[in-house]
Amino acid sequence: MIEKNDNISDLHLSGEEPITYRVNGDIVRKTEAGNLKNESVELILRQLLNGNPQRYEKFLGDKDMDFAFVSKNGVPYRVNAFFKTGRIGIVMRKINSKAKKLDELMFKDTADSIKNNVLTAKK
Repeated sequence: MIEKNDNISDLHLSGEEPITYRVNGDIVRKTEAGNLKNESVELILRQLLNGNPQRYEKFLGDKDMDFAFVSKNGVPYRVNAFFKTGRIGIVMRKINSKAKKLDELMFKDTADSIKNNVLTAKK
């Protein structure tokens, strides 16, 4: 679902909480699916780390880890794994293959100001 929907940017996974994702900047909680078990989030993290026990042990020691992950479909993600109230949390940010235009990211007057005053400024 997240890979095929350009409006979904982030996936949030945390033990004892429902799957959550960000759609057009708004957080959506999938409560009808129930809460994830702590063991499930741990297994997901181990899979994201390609089953590498050394990386997982480093995560346990550091209590935080940032890394890149590419899905089987070739979609890249920036991943942050962390501990939240003693439980593992994971946030996966989808990296879209096509960058949005400046006008799509903000109000037109702000985008025009950046274009006129920053991007075209001579050194």
